Amino acid sequence: MEIDPEKDKYIWEDLCDNRDFTVLRANHHKADQLIQDKKKQTFEDEVLWLKIRNVLFRAIASAHYSVSSVKCEDTGSDILNGNDKQHIDVLSKLILTLKEYMDIMKSSSFVTSLVSLIMSLSS
Repeated sequence: MEIDPEKDKYIWEDLCDNRDFTVLRANHHKADQLIQDKKKQTFEDEVLWLKIRNVLFRAIASAHYSVSSVKCEDTGSDILNGNDKQHIDVLSKLILTLKEYMDIMKSSSFVTSLVSLIMSLSS
């Protein structure tokens, strides 16, 4: 598997949620609306986690490419990758993107509910 840190091929807006919650039966419109709201929120949280994972993989690949060396066939010695500055620039952009995603995640209701769940389990 090869990761190109410069190119992000995913079109995040085209992702769709194929989970089926119709098996959960409720006699109240309020419960149906709550289920739909939670389905939407959890889908958005999952997409955010996928974005974070994608940026992390691309950042690791960019860091690797920026410090990796290539064997020079003529001299037999190691030389640094010629695109070091390019990969460092890409890495800087990816770090900024990751910080943006982390700020979004901190304000997400998923994180607050996860923290409250952990606190309730620890006590």
